[in-house]
Amino acid sequence: MKIRSYPPVGQPISFRRNPEVSAVDELFQGLNQRWVSSGTSALALALLDIQNKSADPNKKEVIIPGYCCPDLVSAVNYAGFKARPVDLAYDDTCYAKQDLTSALSSQTVAVIAINFLGMPEPINVLRSLVEPYGVPIIEDNAQWFPMNPSEYSMQGDYATFSFGRGKALNLLGGGLALCCREWAVPEPAEQAVLTEALIWQIKGRLLNVLTLPAVYRWLEMLPFLGLGRTEYHVLTELASFPAFKKPYLSANLQQYSGLSREVEAIYRRRLSGSLLSHRLAQQDERLLRFPLLFANRRARDEAHRRLQSSGLGSSCFYAKALLDIDGLPQPSMLAASTPNAKDFAQRFLTLPTHPRMKPEHAHQICDQLLDLMG
Repeated sequence: MKIRSYPPVGQPISFRRNPEVSAVDELFQGLNQRWVSSGTSALALALLDIQNKSADPNKKEVIIPGYCCPDLVSAVNYAGFKARPVDLAYDDTCYAKQDLTSALSSQTVAVIAINFLGMPEPINVLRSLVEPYGVPIIEDNAQWFPMNPSEYSMQGDYATFSFGRGKALNLLGGGLALCCREWAVPEPAEQAVLTEALIWQIKGRLLNVLTLPAVYRWLEMLPFLGLGRTEYHVLTELASFPAFKKPYLSANLQQYSGLSREVEAIYRRRLSGSLLSHRLAQQDERLLRFPLLFANRRARDEAHRRLQSSGLGSSCFYAKALLDIDGLPQPSMLAASTPNAKDFAQRFLTLPTHPRMKPEHAHQICDQLLDLMG
């Protein structure tokens, strides 16, 4: 029986306050900001802003990847649009260019470009495709945060970030939307609840304990918790970023920026033959999780089984293509065919890179995978 299990993500929350320095005001200078309650809200706010600035209010379609978090659909629905899933390129995390070109039309409101675990969609390529239609691009950075925000250069027309559980910068909730122009929508009002700060403190400290490997193994034995399950959640309202979290942002950003990348470096070095190594070689940003793409589903499932039995924190991520996720409101999504996204979902696996993982654990993972791969 395994004595510990490492969660797929496990960035602890720092509760060190910095009331004198407003890290919120120092981030992303020169860009117009909207701090909101979640990454989904940030996406919805960007879409509402696009709608308010559009010369044609009858446009209804937002292009999203065929393999993505269903929260994108929630944001699109809240803004009153329809999601049009577009397939991925084969063995890749980016849009298939031909499919994207076919999906673009006079009805296209926006294209959402996912920064996939730290591997961004090439915005310059998207720009050349959407330019004839005058379609804005939203960078969805929910799975990534820059190590040096002051050096961040926004490539799209909008950018969004998430500070939820399991994200790069974990504040147990919160989001940020950036725009290169003035916003045409007002900032959401804060819904202050006197007990909210205390509840957040309790939840955050509890999460820090529950993601300890010696504790997390017991949670895995409780299937009704649905750990790691991908589900659709309806966005019901927009709210501002809670003021009580702002004093903690600086310490958490400092903690994140100072994290060791040794575990990630071991994966990069020892698993350099993975099918996604070409994407990894194109960038050097910190990865939220380390991505692997296997030759087939059987090989992926066996690798996942072995690592899970050793408590080494592998995850199938969303596990399904977007169109196969249960509970999605189908009438609000346009018909699509995404065979590459479905194939990708069946062969994809992630490895943990969070601070609780040590180099010896990364080597154990690599040893098992290399043995399996022969």
